[in-house]
Amino acid sequence: MRLIKRFSIFFLLFLVFLLLFDGRAGAKPIRISIPEKTGVNSDWIILGEIATISGANAEELAALQVVRLGKAVFPGYSRDIYREQIELVLKNEGFSLEEIVLDCPARIIVETRSRKIAGPDLVEAAKKHIIAALYYPAEQIIVRTRQEVPEIVLPDRDYQLKFEGLPGGNRLGNLTLQAHIIIDDLVYRRVYLPFEVLVKQEVYLATRPIGIGETIRPEDFIRTEIALGSISGDLITDLENPLVRYGIVRTPIPQDAVLTSRYLRMPDLIKAGDEVQAEVIIGNMRVSAMVRARQNGKYGDYITVENIGTGQRFKAQVISSYLVRIVNPG
Repeated sequence: MRLIKRFSIFFLLFLVFLLLFDGRAGAKPIRISIPEKTGVNSDWIILGEIATISGANAEELAALQVVRLGKAVFPGYSRDIYREQIELVLKNEGFSLEEIVLDCPARIIVETRSRKIAGPDLVEAAKKHIIAALYYPAEQIIVRTRQEVPEIVLPDRDYQLKFEGLPGGNRLGNLTLQAHIIIDDLVYRRVYLPFEVLVKQEVYLATRPIGIGETIRPEDFIRTEIALGSISGDLITDLENPLVRYGIVRTPIPQDAVLTSRYLRMPDLIKAGDEVQAEVIIGNMRVSAMVRARQNGKYGDYITVENIGTGQRFKAQVISSYLVRIVNPG
């Protein structure tokens, strides 16, 4: 009897010891609750993002929060995650299923949350970048898209837009921009945006066909404003331009063509051996003498000339077919 009594007392003390000192005794089980339909924002399905976790200590909670259940699908789509799959992942991660109450249906639908950029909004942002990059006043610039841009579906996260292939200076005509959609400092998607860029400008249009070798006459052109795209050569906006005054047509100018430098060439106004007048301007004094050209020269060129009387040579700028202006006469 004494032996049985002693054993009973020992057993009771042992139970008390377990209740008082075993950290797991009486502890609530870990509860993981997941609804039938949920969503994620990241590239992975993370347990902490789709579940409510309770009953875990801080260390267990932190470990459970980051458990990956699988790869997320594209934004706007969903995939199924099954209860057995979650149990297997938890077991592989070292968690005891006996200590976890998994409160979820047999099948869970996990959608990757999304946001959209409307095509017109993307086009409008690109137009602003184009207009800011050009030298022309904004009110003169016309930017037209060359094809419809569909809406862009993205993860439901913050993003930035950056554009590559921006025009510079006075580049006009057709161009294509790359819109870089950046998420978490990485390029998530590239979208190609084709545009036509025009600028309203005053131009000279030919009123008749003008042939090779002809000189430009003001009456052969009308001045008007048009929306101008890419052109070959430099636009001529002043008929007093030396290329117009002294130049000749090198390529036929069609009727209604815009006058540019590509149609004209500057001939030699002075040829080697020509005797022309040379002038030197010193203060308010103008001194002139006859010289002989040693080189051919177009308007504005600097050529070598020789004083006919003394043989002394100078550098002179071509002013016309009969006049040069000596520089640095010494």
